[in-house]
Amino acid sequence: MKEHSKMNEKILQRFFSRVDPILSHIASFHKALSVLVASNPTGAGLVWGAFHLLIEISTRTEGILSTILDLNWEISPRLDLFARWRQLFPDKDCKELSESIHKVYSELLKFWVDSIQYLRRGTLGKRISFITSPPLEANFNRTKLRIFTLTERVKDEVNFAHMRLVQGRLATIEAAVSHMSLPSADMFLPRTRIITHSRNHRFFGRQSILDRLDQVLRPNWTQCQRQFILYGPGGSGKTQIALEYTYRNMDHFKAVLWIMADSPEKIEQSFRHTAGLLGMEKSAQESSQAKTYVLQRLSSSEDEFLLCFDNADDMSLIHDCFPRSSRGSILITTRDAAKSEDYAKDTALVTDFNVEDGRDFLATHLPDLDPNSEQNARILTDISKFSHGFPLALSQIAAFIRSGGYSLDQFIEIYENKRENSRIFTHPIPDYHATLSTVWELSLCSLSGASRALLDTVSYLDPDSIPYELFQAAEEVQEESVAVRCLNQLAGPFALPQCLGDLKSQSMIQLNRTAETFSIHRFLQGKAYKELCSDSQRQRDTFEQVLFLLEKTQPVLDNTNRHWSEDRWEGAEKYLSHIKVLGAHFLESPSSFKGFENQIGKLTSQCAMYQFEKFHHQAANESFKMTKSIFGFAEQPDIVVLSDCHRIEARMFNELNEPLQSVQTGNASLEYAEEARRRSLITMDDGRIPRILTGLGNSYSQLGQYEKATEMQLEALKLGGSISGENDAIGIIQLNWGFLLYRQGKYEEAERVLRATLDAFPDMPPANYPLGNTYLALGKVDEAISEHLKGFELYKSRFGPQHAVNAKCMFKVGQILLRHKNEAHMAIPYLRQSFDIYKIQDAPYYNTQAASRGARMLGYALDAVGDISEAQRMLGIAWSLREKATGVRGSPFDTDDDYNAAMFYWDQ
Repeated sequence: MKEHSKMNEKILQRFFSRVDPILSHIASFHKALSVLVASNPTGAGLVWGAFHLLIEISTRTEGILSTILDLNWEISPRLDLFARWRQLFPDKDCKELSESIHKVYSELLKFWVDSIQYLRRGTLGKRISFITSPPLEANFNRTKLRIFTLTERVKDEVNFAHMRLVQGRLATIEAAVSHMSLPSADMFLPRTRIITHSRNHRFFGRQSILDRLDQVLRPNWTQCQRQFILYGPGGSGKTQIALEYTYRNMDHFKAVLWIMADSPEKIEQSFRHTAGLLGMEKSAQESSQAKTYVLQRLSSSEDEFLLCFDNADDMSLIHDCFPRSSRGSILITTRDAAKSEDYAKDTALVTDFNVEDGRDFLATHLPDLDPNSEQNARILTDISKFSHGFPLALSQIAAFIRSGGYSLDQFIEIYENKRENSRIFTHPIPDYHATLSTVWELSLCSLSGASRALLDTVSYLDPDSIPYELFQAAEEVQEESVAVRCLNQLAGPFALPQCLGDLKSQSMIQLNRTAETFSIHRFLQGKAYKELCSDSQRQRDTFEQVLFLLEKTQPVLDNTNRHWSEDRWEGAEKYLSHIKVLGAHFLESPSSFKGFENQIGKLTSQCAMYQFEKFHHQAANESFKMTKSIFGFAEQPDIVVLSDCHRIEARMFNELNEPLQSVQTGNASLEYAEEARRRSLITMDDGRIPRILTGLGNSYSQLGQYEKATEMQLEALKLGGSISGENDAIGIIQLNWGFLLYRQGKYEEAERVLRATLDAFPDMPPANYPLGNTYLALGKVDEAISEHLKGFELYKSRFGPQHAVNAKCMFKVGQILLRHKNEAHMAIPYLRQSFDIYKIQDAPYYNTQAASRGARMLGYALDAVGDISEAQRMLGIAWSLREKATGVRGSPFDTDDDYNAAMFYWDQ
């Protein structure tokens, strides 16, 4: 009995050892069956029923079962291939391939039917069949031979279909490249008017400066760019003069473009807005190429334009913002008198009005006064004298008199009383500032409580382009703190317009009703903030209110679910400069705002993440520094936010080719995340730690430390299996693992992993690039071209046609066509467009290192088609750029490795 049991056990063990390899292909069989269902449901039913019946009956016949299992084991791996081929090459495009696959399925069906018929016979029937008909094994072998022969035919059809697909894609991309929206010399500018301030209908005087501006900036027959700088102290009227000139002369220009130039964020934001109006695709406007696009459009156009840079007090911020054009006019306002002549030969110092002009300026702003009254004329003259003729002080005085309904005598009395009692004279300050400060305090006292509260909040914001909609959150303060609930005085449909009107009547703000924004002069904003700081509790309460308002403008981000979140930032960008100003105020006096570190730190970290996702690496770097400085004052910092902040910063360092800093920052992120997990602040399935680990794996790979990189990636893969919900972390981890295998020369494994990644995440363009390189290493040239073209299409749809990632895909296509297929004519358009995109990028990595490699490859392609002079020119450019990047001048003896060595490891 025991021996019989042991024998049965052995039979079962043998059976399952033979079945196990087939079980791994059950999923593949399911895919193949799905394909057959789509084309022939009846056949699908027969196949599935036959196979199910085959297994059921076969369990009774151990000997023949072994033979059947052997054949199934050899056939089943091909089912997955058929399913994937059918996905890649639909019936309507590849009928011959479809027919070949159907023939294979027919043979498979015949094989399974024969097997079932045999296995259903009784023992006597089986014995008779061995005598009266050829052995079943012989029939099976013939069937196997037919199946394998037909499979080879399918492979031939696949290769032919693939070649047709690649050629079609090459033709499509070549046509798309030839029609790309890169600026060309014959392009015309659309009629564009971007002016950030409304016209001042009470503008007065300055005719001599306006005449000089017109003389220098008006378009004429000369082929040179015209530039003019207005410089002078704050409040002298530089912006108002620039605005008046612009409104008077805009008809002379096809495009009028106004750039707010007092911070990097506002310069970038202005250029992005301008790029959209000049025709840049929306998907590309959010990238770092907007400024380049605008400058290219202006440089290549024959149309006249006026480009204004307002408040460029730090002239170094705009040193690379000028179009290289023989046309166009550029107007700059700045306080920096020392640098003015370095940027333009034509300049004008904007100073105060003389006494008579100041008197007349006041008279135009007080239209109810009797212009023939000698007493009025005398008082206006006195006011002009003690205000030193500065327009800002004079306009404040006029606004105070108008809004209060005062006579000139009444104003003088109020002014003198305020001046004698004002606390501003406890410190020596210039008379002009003393006058303006006195008038400021008078105006302040006349404001309503709600208007003064609005002015307090504005003192914490960027002074330009403050959106009305920022204050919509005042409707949502019921559940907030006592300080935040005070914002309810700005709630309601009429509260904000009334407050804005009140401030406007005192000449404290300027409204732009078209853009639904308002601005405040920097001097007045500084006075408001200084006055606010005199009351520490009001200073803290107002900070909390502004923090609440800005928090409401930002998207709710789950930083663990998505590698990119670019679509979630829409509408948040216009608040970045305001967040940075609030962060700067915190760092000026952190003790005044103790307890708000985590909230303001989270805001500035989101600001940095946005800038990183939009490829503004320099701005992101500054925002990351600010964030870490803010968290440094927290007694109990939010370690989850800190972990996310360090993780994204590590990604940035990785992309900037700084792997050592990336490792250091990534390890800090990992420490914060592990501590957060110990405190149950995050769960095992949220994806943070696997993302951090795979990022560290990339950094170690970049350093050539493959053993450590492998350890990181395998741990990330292990933990990634527990991630729940919609999450692209698994795809990113698999992608990085596949790329690491490629870096180590394990090409077959890399192909398998990267192919599986794209099967699961077809819209992940970073995977196409390493897979294309992997195919090339395996000698699969056409497959390599196809993958790089797919990557190009996906990147273009996500980032627009002029992004640097497009250039690297196009470079690879051109390189493969030239080096591996000897098709120089086809390679040239790809290599040329790749070089053209690289050279217009802002980052030196692209416009120098990558451009040198691109120019060299283009030079060799041109040489191959006999265009010797152009080839020599491009090679000369490549050699010069290499010298600029590495300090070593290029030469004809350079190798591809010399140029690849300067590239980011992912792009090599």
